Amino acid sequence: MKRLPEWVLTGLLLWPLISWAQTEVPQHKKLESATILEFREPFKEMVIYIEKEEDTRHSRITILDTTLFVRKSAFNKKIKSIKPDEKMMAGDFRPGMKINLWVNYKQISQINNAERISLDETYYGPTTIVGIYEKLEGERAIIDGQAVVLQLEKGRIIEGMEEWKGKKFTSFNDMQLGAEVRVNGERKPDGVVYASRGTMRPTEMGKDDYLLRKATDNELRVTRSTLNIADTWKFRLISNNQLEDYVSSVGRRLIPEYLKTLPIDHPDRVAFKFFLVDEGSFNASSYPNGAVVVHSGLLKKIDNEAQLAAILGHEIAHVTQKHHARQFRNHKNWEAVKTFGVLASAVQGSITPMLVTAVAAEMSVGGFSQKQETQADRIGLHYMVNAGYDPREAVAIWKRLSEEDKDDRQKGQQAAALNWIQKSYKGTPAGGPSAGEAPSRAVSNEPAADQPLFPAHPSPRDRYTHVNFLISTTYGGLKMDGMRTEGTKFQAMVGLLRGETRGPVTDPRKSPKPPKPKPTTGTTKPKPPKK
Repeated sequence: MKRLPEWVLTGLLLWPLISWAQTEVPQHKKLESATILEFREPFKEMVIYIEKEEDTRHSRITILDTTLFVRKSAFNKKIKSIKPDEKMMAGDFRPGMKINLWVNYKQISQINNAERISLDETYYGPTTIVGIYEKLEGERAIIDGQAVVLQLEKGRIIEGMEEWKGKKFTSFNDMQLGAEVRVNGERKPDGVVYASRGTMRPTEMGKDDYLLRKATDNELRVTRSTLNIADTWKFRLISNNQLEDYVSSVGRRLIPEYLKTLPIDHPDRVAFKFFLVDEGSFNASSYPNGAVVVHSGLLKKIDNEAQLAAILGHEIAHVTQKHHARQFRNHKNWEAVKTFGVLASAVQGSITPMLVTAVAAEMSVGGFSQKQETQADRIGLHYMVNAGYDPREAVAIWKRLSEEDKDDRQKGQQAAALNWIQKSYKGTPAGGPSAGEAPSRAVSNEPAADQPLFPAHPSPRDRYTHVNFLISTTYGGLKMDGMRTEGTKFQAMVGLLRGETRGPVTDPRKSPKPPKPKPTTGTTKPKPPKK
C-alpha cells in the first residue's frame, strides 16, 4: 500500500482542531478610571487595575505598534483631529497613574489589544506646591515631599513674606530649612517640579500648637507597664527594653534634620517619643507633642524594618506638618475648647483642661482629612528614603491592605447577593431564616462591609496607587536595590515580641465614659479604631 505524504497525515491530525476553532470577533471597549500597576520598557504590556471590575479579564493590556498614547483631551477625538501637542510617549505613563483606554477585547482568548490610552488626570504641566522646605541635595529641594528645582524666569525671585517681607531669594542655598515655601512651576514626566517663581515665610509654633502640645504633655502618663493619655486612651506597654529601643531607633532615624539640629530647649523642637503597646490591631497613632504609639499587632503583620519605617514616617509627618492643630480648629467642640485655651495657656504645673487632650486623642486615630493623610504618606515616604530605606516596601504594605480591603468588601457584597437569592425562592433554604425571623447581617442596619470605618480617609487602594506613582516619578532615578529592608533583624524582633505580648484588650468606645481602672484589679486598655 502506498504511503500517504507526511503533510497529508499532519493535515488529517489537525483537521478536528481546525474545524472546531472558534472565530473571535473583537469587542471595541472603553475602560475608564483604570490604574497602572506595572508598565516598563520595552513597553509591550501594561498591567492595570479597575476598581469596579470583579474579575481580571482586563488586567493585562497588550501594547501594539499602532497603540496611540494621548492626553485626556484627545481620548475621544478622531485621529485626524488630534493635535501634535496632545500626543504622548509610552514612557510618560507611569505606575500609579489613572488612565482611560480603548481596547479591542477578544473574549475567548482574553486578549486586550490597546488602541488608545490617555491620562485620566493632569499629572504634568502647570502646578503649585505649598509645604515645608525639608532638604536640599545639589540643585534639587524637597518641598511637601516633592522634588523641586528652581528655574526662575527672568526678573523673578522667591519673595520673602511676613517677617521676611522685603527679602529676595534666588537660590535654595539662601533659604532656610523648615520654612514654608510656595512655588509655581511645571511638573515634568520625571516627577520634578521646575519652579519659575514663589514665596517663603517663616514657620513657628503657634498658639494652637502650644495648646495641644502642652495639653498632651501634661496628660500623657507613663508607668513601668502602662501608657495613659488623659482618660481617653489606656495602653499596656510591652515591657522589653530591647523591643522599645528597636522601635525608637527606627523612629529617630526618620526625624527630619532641621528638627534634629534644634537645641533641646528650643520652643520649635519636637521631642519625639515612640511607644510599643500590647494591642492586637494593625494601627499606629501620633500625638501633637511627638508621642507615637505603635501597636504590637502592626509589627506582627508587616515583613521588615523598611515597612515599619514607612508607617512611622507617616505618623511623624502628621506632627511635622501640624495636622493636629489644623484639624483642631475644625473640631465640633472647637468653641468650647477655645474657651479653655485661655486657661491652658496661663495654667501652672500639670493642670490642663482634659477636653483639649481628648480632642487631640480623637484626632490621632480618625480625625485627619483625606488630603492630610495623602500628604503624610508622601512626606513619610521622603523620610524613609532619606534614612536609606527601600521605598518599594511602602508600596508592598498598601498593596497587601488594598487586596484585603477588596476581599472584605466582596464578602459583604456576596453575602447580600446570597440573601437576595434566598429571598427569591418561595421556600426557605436549609439553614436559612424562615418567615418572621430576624433578617440576616447582609440586610441589617449594621454598617455595610464596603463602608469604610473613616469615609474621609483615602482607601488602601488609593494610597497604594499614590505611593506607587511617587516611586515611579519622584524616585524614578533612585537606585533602590541596595537600600535597607532589614528583614532578618526585624523578624528576630517580632519573634521576641511574640513571647512578650499577653492577649487582647477591650474597646472603651462601646461606653461613652469608660471608668478609670482600679489598681487592685489591674489596668484595662481601650482599643482605638483602625486608622
